[in-house]
Amino acid sequence: MDFSSSNWSFWIAVLSLIISIAPTLRNLIKGQKVQITVPEQFSLFHYLGNLHLNIFVDIHNIGGTYISISRIECTIKDANDSATWILPAQSYISRQAPQPGQGKQEFLIGGISLKPQERWSEIIHCYKLFSDADDEKSSEIISKIGNNITKKRQHRSVDDPPQLIEADESLNEIISKIGNNLTKKMQHRSVDDPPQLIEADAPLVDEAVTFFDKRFNLDKGNYQLYIVAITDRDQVVALRGLEFTVFDSAIRSLRAVRDGYKYGFIPWSQGPTWLRLRAMEDNKAQSLYEKIKAQ
Repeated sequence: MDFSSSNWSFWIAVLSLIISIAPTLRNLIKGQKVQITVPEQFSLFHYLGNLHLNIFVDIHNIGGTYISISRIECTIKDANDSATWILPAQSYISRQAPQPGQGKQEFLIGGISLKPQERWSEIIHCYKLFSDADDEKSSEIISKIGNNITKKRQHRSVDDPPQLIEADESLNEIISKIGNNLTKKMQHRSVDDPPQLIEADAPLVDEAVTFFDKRFNLDKGNYQLYIVAITDRDQVVALRGLEFTVFDSAIRSLRAVRDGYKYGFIPWSQGPTWLRLRAMEDNKAQSLYEKIKAQ
């Protein structure tokens, strides 16, 4: 073998080239691989019967190539194949502490771009948007109940006689002490007494309840939850399969919101229902999800 200076230069150049492209080759060998991790619980609630869920997801690009995710979907499937809910992730909830007097901020989800080893971790809010007809109808229901309660409250403030408060008998001797005593009682009443709730007219409440009943079809039983990350080419790059059980108590809690419709408590249920998740084997999740998409 000729070890002349020209050959040495050639082999050094080849070695340098191999070293420079080694990371790229390793990434290409790794291929495209994305992992979704979730906690053991998620919250379920509804808006006038339209199912919503919040869940924390960690999307980690553990492969060797750049990934661009255009959307995230959560699919709930009844274990008995009686119902399926496809709930796209519409927004994510800020994990920063809200300002005093403000609720948590939500931001719409756009594209998610991940280089190798990068991750995206957020609480996603998943739900199916109302149709145009349902959107118009729900807004009408909320507006009519709100206006009805406001009108009744205005009439009550005008027509109802003022409530008089008696001073303690022991203070009747001195007028100034009576005045002070009354003022103190008024302050305590305004702080301690709960606000008086006003009920909307029954036909308006019935309309809201009927709207809810036609759209809320969740029942007790076993369910499957599939979380998928999808590219703009409709390619599923990550799938996480889970199982959970909905008990009677959860259904009662979700349905109990109807009791608040008469007071105008319409937008959300009284609080989310927390459900516990069980992991599903990847092969089983892949097989079952493909059956759902083929339907």
